[in-house]
Formats: sequence, C-alpha cells, structure tokens
Amino acid sequence: MSRQESSVIRVTKHVVKRHPIKVSFYIIGLLCLFFNGFEVTDVQWEKHDTLINSNEYILAKKQVESLQNEIIEKNYHLGRVKGWFSCNTECQSVKSSLSDLKQQLVEVKTIEQNIKSQAISHLGLFSTYSVKNLKSLFFDKFNSGKDAALNRSFWDLIFVRMYRDEDLGSYILRVIFNIVFNFLLGMFMAFITFSWSVISFIQSYRPGYIEGVVFFVLATTTAAVFIVSWIAIFGASIGGTVYVVGNAVVKNAAIEDQRRRHHVKYD
Repeated sequence: MSRQESSVIRVTKHVVKRHPIKVSFYIIGLLCLFFNGFEVTDVQWEKHDTLINSNEYILAKKQVESLQNEIIEKNYHLGRVKGWFSCNTECQSVKSSLSDLKQQLVEVKTIEQNIKSQAISHLGLFSTYSVKNLKSLFFDKFNSGKDAALNRSFWDLIFVRMYRDEDLGSYILRVIFNIVFNFLLGMFMAFITFSWSVISFIQSYRPGYIEGVVFFVLATTTAAVFIVSWIAIFGASIGGTVYVVGNAVVKNAAIEDQRRRHHVKYD
C-alpha cells in the first residue's frame, strides 16, 4: 500500500470517528440517489385510473381550463376599460366578474386536486411514480439555482472592473471567488425551495405522519448529498484554476519585485 493510499484511509477513519452521524446521513443519501421507488401493482394502478378517468375529475379539469381562459379574457377587458387613476361603472363590473371567476377557479381547482390526491395516494409515497416526480421536482429547483448563479456570474463578468493597482491575476481570482459565491448561494436557495416544495408534495399523497416524516428526511438528505457532492466537484475544478492562476500571480509578483530592485540598484 502506498503512502497516499494509507493517508486517505487514515483521514477517512478520522472523519468517520469525528462525525459518525454526518457520515451516516451522507451514505444514506448516496444510497437513496439510486433508489427508484417500489413498483406499483396492477391493483394500485386500477384504483388510480378509476379516479383519474372519472367523470367528476374530467369535468373539473375542463372547468379549470375554461375558467382560466375566461380570466385571461376578463383581465384583457379590464385593462382596456380601466383608467390610469380611476375605475368607472363598467370597470367595477368587470372587476367584480373577474373576482367571481377567480373564486370559482379556486373552488374547482380544489375539487380537481382532491380527486388527484386521492388517486395518487393509492400508488404510495415511495412508489416509482412518486420518486420519479420528486426527482423531476428536485432537478427543476437545482437547474433554477444553477441558472440564477450563471446569470449573476455573467453580470459580474460585465460589471466587475480591475482596480488601478491590481494585476490581471488578482482580478481573475476575484472574479473566480465571485463565481464560487454565486453558485454556493444558488445551490443553497435551490435546497431551501426544494425542501419547502417537498412538504406540499408529501401532503398531496396523504400519507401517515411517520411515513411523511421519514420521506421528508430521506428526500432532503438525498438532495443535500447531491448538492454537496456537486459543489465538491465544482470546487475541485475551480480549485485547480485558482492554483494555476495563483502560481502565475506569485511568479509575476516575483518578476515585478526583481525589476524594481534592478531599477533601484542602477538608479
């Protein structure tokens, strides 16, 4: 066994002994990354499809679509009749109709969501259907956080300027640290928004209290493990860049120092 391998093993043992709970959760999260859910039986699908194909659910969906279209038309109409600082009789009538339509939409949506919630409750919170939808929800939040970080980093590249007494290497390092901060913030917000969304996701399946808590802990742990692992890989690549740029900065500083000394010597 080489020195490097023995060092890695020694460090790993030290980390496990110092942080057994954190390491345990990390391993659980890694295992959950490869969990695709329990297969749904034909009986479960039959109960689900019976509710989804019911006349009540189909009618509710059609009513939701119809009300949404009416609300769009009413909003357009309201924009035409509403004044800058006033609202005449016709405007008030349109506003009242729009308010009634929105209330109807809430009521019909509640009926639709209740039927759907009852249908997916037959599939189970740990089913392949649920896990697939949860993964889709997570990657939506993850990609949103990543896109926000990329957007902030783009504007940093445009507006961050070099100081007069700053060399190119130091400027590049400053930009890199800004990018790293943007991604850390983006991933943190992605985790928070995902964790919040998981609560309503669990409620839609109507599980028992213990089942819901276990699912929430596993879902958020898995999300945290994925994000931490992604940040570690991202940080390693950035670290390599910082190392190269840092060496260049040190060398340039040494060269500049030698030039100054040489100039002072001959003066």
